[in-house]
Amino acid sequence: MIIFFSLVVIIIASIALHKNPIYPKLKLYNYNSYQNIISGYAKAIDGDSIIINQKEIRLYMIDAPEISQYCYDNKGNSYKCGIDSLRYLKSIINNNIINCYYQKKDIYDRYLAICFNDIININYKMIESGMAIIYNPANNNDKIIHNLENIAKTKKIGIWKGHFMIPKHYRYHNKR
Repeated sequence: MIIFFSLVVIIIASIALHKNPIYPKLKLYNYNSYQNIISGYAKAIDGDSIIINQKEIRLYMIDAPEISQYCYDNKGNSYKCGIDSLRYLKSIINNNIINCYYQKKDIYDRYLAICFNDIININYKMIESGMAIIYNPANNNDKIIHNLENIAKTKKIGIWKGHFMIPKHYRYHNKR
């Protein structure tokens, strides 16, 4: 229960301190079931996965371009958006202790987690920066993450500055 209340305080502080005016107007997503925590120094694997204490963590609700994926800017020039996404995640982690709250693992045995660098919600930051998209948006009730993605689209930042293949479609067409 203490972890839950700590998480709520962190989320509220993150929203209150953020300069974007949409945050205070939105209802907080319900994280009651995120009572387990993994904490430590993180290593970014790609734009939506990290490792902490030898535990692989998938940033819940987001999908970033794959390392080998290319996107196209507004002039039609290709660029390595998967690498850009990875670099951006590394800049957020920045050798700090990361706290990840999870409720379950996925089919690949990765922890599905909401992760924080101090008070920064890393999952939200990846969406807000345009470096990731919402994973299965039709099944996601988190109003904040939908608004953040809409802002990134409107500002045409990150992968939204041009054209890209949805990461899960890219994975389907480029199976390992």
